[in-house]
Formats: sequence, structure tokens, C-alpha cells
Amino acid sequence: MGRPLASFYSATLKGATSTLVEWSRIASQLKRLQIVVCLISDKGLSEDAKKLPLLEELCIRYCSISKEALKNVGCCCHKLKALTFYDRGFRGSYDMKYYDDEARAIAENMPGLHYLRLIGHGMTDDGLSAILDGVLTSRPLTYDSVPMLI
Repeated sequence: MGRPLASFYSATLKGATSTLVEWSRIASQLKRLQIVVCLISDKGLSEDAKKLPLLEELCIRYCSISKEALKNVGCCCHKLKALTFYDRGFRGSYDMKYYDDEARAIAENMPGLHYLRLIGHGMTDDGLSAILDGVLTSRPLTYDSVPMLI
């Protein structure tokens, strides 16, 4: 009885154009969210993030999400503790600067992360340094990365 009902909510968005409008009844209470193979726009994710004040865990799999959307998620979801981001070249970009920019967006806007898993992410040592400098404070960070294979 001591835990609020919201602590049990999680959702998975799958499909071509899923948005949190479909989940509007419980969006403000979500603690865990998976976005899987969605054509959600950066603007859409940025707007939806405003509706997720309790979000603690976010998993993005095979979606085209930019550094701007990651920044907005970090700014809106202050309780975010875990981020898993599967890329595997879904966007078709192999520019390492692009991945370093994403890493900086995570580092600068998600300081409360305890767990970060990047799969298929092609960042350089500069991107990794940004994450370690920006996220790693007084608490341990679990970081797991599977490099992109080209």
C-alpha cells in the first residue's frame, strides 16, 4: 500500500507513428518507456517528453532520434536514471561527429543517469569523455557500449 500506483506503470510504443497521445491517460504517471521502431519525430518526442515528469527509464530502439530530442528529454525528464539507446546505423549516418554530438547532449542534459547503454553508437573518445565528465559525479555510472560495426 505504501508505493504509489504510478511506480508500476510502463509502456512500449511500437509501430510507424506511435505517440504518447495514445497513452495520454497514463503518460504523466509513466516511470518506464520503450520506443521501438517508431517514426516519431524529434518535435514529437520533445513534446511528449513534457508529459513524462516521473520518467526514470527510457529505452529507444531503432528510431531516428537527434541530439535535439535527447536534449529535450533530458531537460523535461529530471528523474531519468537509465537510458538505453540502440542505433545500429538505423539513421544511415556513420559520421562520428554526429555521435559525439549525441554523447554531449546526453552528458549536458542527463546528469542524473545511473545507467547508460549505447548499442551501435559510433562516438569517439571525445564523446566518451563528454559522457564521463558530464554524467559521472559522486555516484557510480554503469556504462555499456557495443560499437557500431561498419
